[in-house]
Amino acid sequence: MHYGLLKTTGSRPQLKMGGTQMETFKTIDIRGLSFFNALQLAAKEFNRVKKNGILELIIDKKRDLTSAMSRWAENQGCKISDIEDDPRMVRLFIRKGSQAIKA
Repeated sequence: MHYGLLKTTGSRPQLKMGGTQMETFKTIDIRGLSFFNALQLAAKEFNRVKKNGILELIIDKKRDLTSAMSRWAENQGCKISDIEDDPRMVRLFIRKGSQAIKA
């Protein structure tokens, strides 16, 4: 596979890997989604994050899926690098390890 720098948007370098754009940092908002739809979207976007990159999940405070998404991330071989608790939402930062398991 060929890895090459595609472009830089702000401080987020993006890589292209075999036609798929790889990012070092990705944010997705899963508020309002069912657990299964949120998990599917997180898994899809997680695959686009390169090794040692971070996926930020914005989670609805009322439906708090933080513990479920944290367990999912840990089962993928990742670490939770930070959790920011806000009155309206929870921001979960997942660091993709170098030995991450495919979702």
